[in-house]
Amino acid sequence: MNKKNILFIVLLAIVIYCQAQEYKSEIIHPRGLIRASELSSLREKVKRYPYDSLLAILYEKVENATIHYDNSSLMVYEKSFLAANTAYIYLLTNDRAFAQISYQYIEKSFTDTLFVFNPYSFGLTRAQALQNMAISYDFCYNDWTEEQRNTIQKKMYELMLSVNNSMGFQGNYTMESNWMGIRWSSVILAALVWDDPLESSHQYPGSRSMPLQWDATFLLRNHIDQNITPGGWNLESISYHSYNWSFIGPSIIALRNHYFKNDKFNLDQFAPNSLQTMHALATSTVSIRYGNVKGITADLSDDDPMFNNHVFTYSQALYSNDQTPYIRWMHEYLLNTGNNDGLRGSSFYSIAYNRDDIEAHNPAEAGWLNYVDTMQGVIVFRNKFKDENDVVATFTTTSKLAHGHQGPDNLTFRILGLDNIWVVGAGRTGQVAGQTNLFPAGNIQNMSHNPREGELIEFGFEKNGSGYANGAGSCLGVIDHTRFFRADYSEESDAIAVFIITDKSLNGRSWRVNTPEFNRVKINSTGYDLIAPNKSSMRFTFFETDIATTTPVIGKVRYGGNTIDHNMGVCYKDSCYKYNRYIDIACKGNIIAIATMQEAGKEQPNVAFDVARKTITVGRKEFLLKNW
Repeated sequence: MNKKNILFIVLLAIVIYCQAQEYKSEIIHPRGLIRASELSSLREKVKRYPYDSLLAILYEKVENATIHYDNSSLMVYEKSFLAANTAYIYLLTNDRAFAQISYQYIEKSFTDTLFVFNPYSFGLTRAQALQNMAISYDFCYNDWTEEQRNTIQKKMYELMLSVNNSMGFQGNYTMESNWMGIRWSSVILAALVWDDPLESSHQYPGSRSMPLQWDATFLLRNHIDQNITPGGWNLESISYHSYNWSFIGPSIIALRNHYFKNDKFNLDQFAPNSLQTMHALATSTVSIRYGNVKGITADLSDDDPMFNNHVFTYSQALYSNDQTPYIRWMHEYLLNTGNNDGLRGSSFYSIAYNRDDIEAHNPAEAGWLNYVDTMQGVIVFRNKFKDENDVVATFTTTSKLAHGHQGPDNLTFRILGLDNIWVVGAGRTGQVAGQTNLFPAGNIQNMSHNPREGELIEFGFEKNGSGYANGAGSCLGVIDHTRFFRADYSEESDAIAVFIITDKSLNGRSWRVNTPEFNRVKINSTGYDLIAPNKSSMRFTFFETDIATTTPVIGKVRYGGNTIDHNMGVCYKDSCYKYNRYIDIACKGNIIAIATMQEAGKEQPNVAFDVARKTITVGRKEFLLKNW
């Protein structure tokens, strides 16, 4: 352990002890996600639009659960969320009935066999139940009886110990795994709001939650350092960041509320690697709807593409004012009052943390049309921040692998835009058949991959979001694979977007694109078109394939492979789709692919290749192939 970490531990212990003395004289609630001094202004805030509509969503969530489900048949996960949702309503309205309803749902949660008989059960569920129990206890404390408080205090302490000690037999215990962020964050929040009934008896020098809080805070800090690169990219994928930080974000807010005189819990000191993460998330995400939620991003590192506005809610309370205007813009971009399912408290967080005092600004003003993390080797090109028709292309060399989600996606790319999902990966699986990439000869359906890291060689950006990247290194057995990827959003191409992909290798034999099954494939003489449900199109044109034909081989592969749990497929608009449609173009080592994106009803531009000059012409614009 280095001197810096030892100093942090000592200072943290001193701060915790001193603050604990302040709370001995008077028990104050709420003090976790919201401080008691903020209650009156928050209850006034919820009376006006759009916050009154978000409160209505919370009412609807609770009412629907009560009407449509037999409460005895609800899973413990659902019961704990109902406890939190009703606690939110109580806090916002001071309606005492909801404090009692919240207690009833918590009581039903801790009588579940998950806690009574199996402390080594699925740790993510126990951590979620702990977080929701802590929120309910903190918010409803003032309207619970002493007997109710004592009952919850006992059960919450038992659950804190359980989660602190173990995430169960299924847990991923590597420090960079999101399991650890969820674990320590739930313990921190619970420890901060818990009241030790033995503290006043002087059996201990302080609350029994203090050692748990100290331990979890130190470990959470280490987890964030390893889970996120210094450039801000989450190693387990930017989409998965939302789940992990639905615990981490609230826990840091609670630390800052509890120790509001200490700046050690500001992000620049406690979690400096996260400072560029909002930039990464904003650049990567398009407000495409799935179900009642907006937000689709690249499905890298064996994750799915579904995202939402959740992280842009509480992040307004965490990030400095130089980023908050753009974070708030993203919050509005991914939210309308009829398009929020209340998942993981997002409706409440929107009410509590949306910054009315700061004007929202378009992220393009901050230079967020592009993003790069050189350590992870990921680069994003975006044409604008406006609506669901925004175009985003993501290219990754996967220069750093996590010991969790680490899909075989070296040198792959993803494309979103025109209110559609065009190019995807394999989902939550290590199987390679669902990847978009260059493959060697052999049976793609059954081949395995090597956990090999790639390399980002060079990249460049233009002011309108266009740019290029050059990478090397295959994890699919392609020898000497290098890929040049260019995104262009200029009007001269006569297309909404142009993407040029040039691959060089010794043994590449099959160039595969995976697209969700709702996109139709139309073969033409130079390649094929993908036709979206809204009739917009993406045309792939191929050159230098070293074979006589560009006729593709088309088939289906299950999104998520053999993964069963939590495998919804690709959710888009009103349905979830279980299959990718793969399209293979045969090649012999090298290949040039040009993808042009066009709105419905408009013709695709002409595409030509000048072999001698090594240039591609699309519409009225000429491109030099850098690695050809």
